[in-house]
Amino acid sequence: MSVPTTTPGPIHAAPPTSSLAIESLVIALVFTALAFWLNANQSLSWADEGLLWYGSQQVHAGNAPVRDFYSYDPGRYYWTAAFYRLVGDQSLRATLFAATSFSWVALTALLISLGKSGLARPWRIVLALAITVAFAYPRHKVFDQSLSLLLASAILLVLARPRSGRYWFLFGVLTGLAACMGRNHGVFFVAGAMLTGGYLLWTGAAVRLGTTVAAYALGTAIGYLPVLALCVVEPGFGPAFWESILLTSQWQLKLPVAFPWRVSTEGLPALRALHLRVFSWMCLAIPGSYLVALAWTAVRARRGTASPLMLSMAAMSLAGIPYLHQAFDRADFDHFVQGVLPAFALFVCVAAAAASGRWLQAAGRGCGILALGLLVLLWLPYVPHVRMSLMERQAPGSTAQFDMDGTSYRIEQYQARLLTTVQRMALQCHVSDRQFLAAPHFPGLYAFLGIQAPAWESYYLHNRPQPMQERHLRAMGEVKLAVVATESTIDQLDRLLFRNMHPASQELLDSEFEKSLLLEFPYPLTIYTRPKSCPTTPSTP
Repeated sequence: MSVPTTTPGPIHAAPPTSSLAIESLVIALVFTALAFWLNANQSLSWADEGLLWYGSQQVHAGNAPVRDFYSYDPGRYYWTAAFYRLVGDQSLRATLFAATSFSWVALTALLISLGKSGLARPWRIVLALAITVAFAYPRHKVFDQSLSLLLASAILLVLARPRSGRYWFLFGVLTGLAACMGRNHGVFFVAGAMLTGGYLLWTGAAVRLGTTVAAYALGTAIGYLPVLALCVVEPGFGPAFWESILLTSQWQLKLPVAFPWRVSTEGLPALRALHLRVFSWMCLAIPGSYLVALAWTAVRARRGTASPLMLSMAAMSLAGIPYLHQAFDRADFDHFVQGVLPAFALFVCVAAAAASGRWLQAAGRGCGILALGLLVLLWLPYVPHVRMSLMERQAPGSTAQFDMDGTSYRIEQYQARLLTTVQRMALQCHVSDRQFLAAPHFPGLYAFLGIQAPAWESYYLHNRPQPMQERHLRAMGEVKLAVVATESTIDQLDRLLFRNMHPASQELLDSEFEKSLLLEFPYPLTIYTRPKSCPTTPSTP
């Protein structure tokens, strides 16, 4: 991506802070509300999205993340549970509403910070629209996406006022709060702060190093107080949380980055092949854009000729670089889209940047608009409303309307069959807490039924030590009904099959339960019933 290399031309004056804040609130609200209206009742994910839903329900019921059930860091679950109390509802729709509200806060902060840097209103509206598309997928990871924008906003704040201890303190508070949402985000924020400090020192900015470090450290400690408080007031949370920290390196299964020379489109449909090619080139273009923009703005800032909009480019790059780990640690498209949102703002700033030469102006604007457009096009097929519409158009009858908690959702037909069967059998078997098992990755079924999983684990991703295997086996003694995708795994790894992770539990299912196979499902799925406590034999559709 090219960046104009001439002296900056006139920039738009920032509107007054109060009017800018109101304007940003309204713009962000309009777009996030529209996206929620279009997408909240489209599609379901019983895996990761279900994990957020189930974990939030458990927190609402008084259980603690990490200690009482498998989860990520506690922040997102307490945020969502707070919305449950606010709206008096624990449905999937309320869960998505809570996530959308968090994205609204982050988008508002970004629009305010860029508005103060002189980004004109039309460009801010374009950016809001593009980022709202990005927020639509994956919906359960909007917390992670939003945090990258909050990091960019915090960095831009301190770049504009590097001597302000108050701004560095606020940066620290946001760092601590980000770590409450995810320890990896805490690391990204610290890395962003360090990169920002190095950038300021290299450009010759007047930074009071001692005051800056002290203010940032104090703010971080204060921002992380919610988790520290849980360690004190929730018995057993502290040791469980520390143990989860030790296991952090095992959370993610690695995949190679899909650089252009590593991907093959042979045998793929034309649109899928095009999408994969664009994705592979973006794996190069986004890191390269961060580095080019950062180097260019650093040189201009060192010479004292950087405009406020150039600082915005630097801020987006300084925030984007740490989040490349989020994008590439497990380098599939689902994770890539979680870590590159600062690039949206960078490309908008490039398109809006002034240049003294007409051709340079046109080149910069063209590059920015093209890159932004390609990013949006990458997301569009995965936006829930678009995806479900395309699915129904390509295969009529492949989707179905399913009523849940007073809302009609458009979901895959096979999911509707599964939910109908599970709901009917759970009623027939009088299933309650700890009496239903869903494995290996259906935590959303617990949330759908409004019950607690039989054991701590609800998302079977890892081989567990023997004591945990034994606790899981004991918990199976109460199970009446089970749904197990016997051949479903991740990355085709046999070791992650449920029968290999919990062999004793699988043996118990095979010996003490009756089973029948559900047909017309993407992978073999077996329903198990315990004859003495649940005599109903499931019918096969």
